[in-house]
Formats: sequence, structure tokens, C-alpha cells
Amino acid sequence: MLSVRVDYALVGRELEAREAVCLVFDGSDGRLSSISSSSSCPESSPKFTIAVPPSVNAHIHSSDVQWPEVGNDLSLEELVAPPRGLKHLLLQQAGERACAEAAVGVYRALGRMVVRAAADFREPAAGGCLPVREILATLGGLYTRVVLMGRPGDPYGLEGCDGIGLNSPLDVDPKRMRLLKKSGMRIHAHVAETREMRLEGDLEAALDIGVDTVIHGTHLSREDLELLREHGVTLVLSPRSNMWHGVGLPPVAEAYRVGVKIAFGTDNAAWNMLDPWDEARQAMLVARLQGVKDPGLPHYILKGLLSWGYEALGMEPPALAEGADMCSVALMRLEGYEAGLFRRSFSRYYTLLKIARGDLLQPVCTISGGLLEPA
Repeated sequence: MLSVRVDYALVGRELEAREAVCLVFDGSDGRLSSISSSSSCPESSPKFTIAVPPSVNAHIHSSDVQWPEVGNDLSLEELVAPPRGLKHLLLQQAGERACAEAAVGVYRALGRMVVRAAADFREPAAGGCLPVREILATLGGLYTRVVLMGRPGDPYGLEGCDGIGLNSPLDVDPKRMRLLKKSGMRIHAHVAETREMRLEGDLEAALDIGVDTVIHGTHLSREDLELLREHGVTLVLSPRSNMWHGVGLPPVAEAYRVGVKIAFGTDNAAWNMLDPWDEARQAMLVARLQGVKDPGLPHYILKGLLSWGYEALGMEPPALAEGADMCSVALMRLEGYEAGLFRRSFSRYYTLLKIARGDLLQPVCTISGGLLEPA
């Protein structure tokens, strides 16, 4: 048995804030067996400030990591538009093996940031999904479960892929997409990243083929966001990427007002650091800049970071509840200035968003000598 004392925990699927708790993990199967008052914990129990579920990175392009800051003076189209955008030329020149190895390096880095799941768009120029799948098959296991999203119609097809990741829903045969959707494949698509893309009707095309998740949505209107909510489509926000490329600010405030489920993705590994906590922090600031100071905002942001993103990947979100495994509970110990801020905070949801980073978190399984350590 392992007992851990925690000052503040986000408990259950709704991330209910509880203070002074004792988390007890069963010694035989490593699962959370009880959540009770911290006074019930043995005095020898390790003590942490915060316990939360691990985060999810709902949208990355991992193989870009080989060229950090490349093309920083180019437009978004010059950089990433297939097939002649700079990054696609570089991916092709690097070769499938190098691109796959770079991707796995990114997955390892995500594990060190206690990111439990991620969706990776595998471009045709990088060899699609299969080269990565072959490397993953040789490994003993990674902390981060990666969902590989391929593009139908490329030279590699969808072999080795878990789902479909579309550069644009305007580029594909809608009949084929509907058939793939019926077969059980999840579909993610870039939509309205630029004003021009939205004017071309990419949202309507995305809804027509039944996408599960829209990426970016930078130029979606309130009416567009209401359509996402009505169709049960998750919106993955990448505010740092949008700002870096100068395409605009995502409609975080309007998404909150409408009640769209959101998630966060760090997008291209060449230009953005991988920690989704950073993305959530930026989204919080964007929403306040856009006029939302509602006390429910930080909880909404945290739901996107710690729960809805898993749903976008077709996974059951981890939660601090009886039965949770050790690797699905993340702990953070704050000291000094940051500990004081958190202790005195008038809104701990807000302060958590401001302070937390993946590299400050630690899964319980790594302090127990237990089940699986981040690679």
C-alpha cells in the first residue's frame, strides 16, 4: 500500500477541488483504493501540494522537431502548405527513418512532461504512420499513448494509423471520408486556421464528412461555434501557434460562452514547446483579453486540458477516483514563492493554471518504484 498526502486535489471527472486529502493506492494492483481526509494518512506518507490527472496534447506535428525555428520569416502557407511548403520539402529530404525517430523522441519528451496521450498528424512527406508504428513496436512502452493520424490518399494510405488527420477537409473525397468514418476511424481536421480557409467553406466541408475534432478554428464565428456544439465536435486550440504565425487569436471567450468542448494542442514541434499546460495558460489569457472574467473560466480551461482532450482522441479521460491507476495520477510539490501564492490564492483554479508545468509534475508510479516510468 502507498499513501500520499496532498494539500489540493482535482477529484473525479468534473475536477472537483478538494483540500487536505489522503490518496491510498493498493499494493497489489497499483490502483487508487480510497480518497479520504489527509488526517487518515500515516505520518510517514510523502506530502505534495497538488494532485491532478495528467494532461493530453490533442494536436502535434512531431517530425518538425528536426528544424527548430526554420522559416521564421515565412508565411504560414509558405511554411506548411502541402506539398511544396518548406517543412514538407525538409521532411521528404530527411527520409522516413529520420522522421520516425524524431517523432519517437518527441513522444519521450511528452512523457517527461507527464502528458498521458497525444494525437500526432503524420504527413505523407514523413512516411505516414507505419515507420513510427514499427519503431514503437520495438519499445517496451512509453508513458504517452500516441494516436497516429494519417492522411487517406497519400502514397502510404492509412496503414499503421489510428485515425485520420486532414490538412483541410476541402482536399478529400467526402464520400470516402464518410465511409471511413462509418468504419470507426476518428477524423481530425484543420479548420479556419486562416480567414481565407474559412471563406473557402472548410467548416461546412468538415461537418459534412462528420469530423470529430476541429483543429485551430481561429476564425470561427459564434454561429460556427454553436454548430460545433450541436454536432458534438471538439475544438482543439493552439493559441501560441496562431500568434507565432500571425494568423489571429482563437475565439476562446466565445467558445466558453457557447459551451463548446475544447482541448489543447501544441501544434508544430519546430516552433512551439510541447507542454500543453503552456497552451492552456495562453488560452486563459486570450479569453480574458477577449472580455471573459467569469469565475468559471479557469475550470473550463482545465476541463479541456485534463479531460475533454482525451475524449477527442477516443479515450476515457483519467480521473482521480477509486480504480485509477498510479500512472494516471500526477503530483506536484511547490515550495517557497509558488507555494505561498497557491496557499493564499483567492482562486486556486486560476493559480494552478498560472503555476503548473509538465516538468513540475510526477506520476505516482514513478515515486512508488512501480508500474511504468516515463521513458
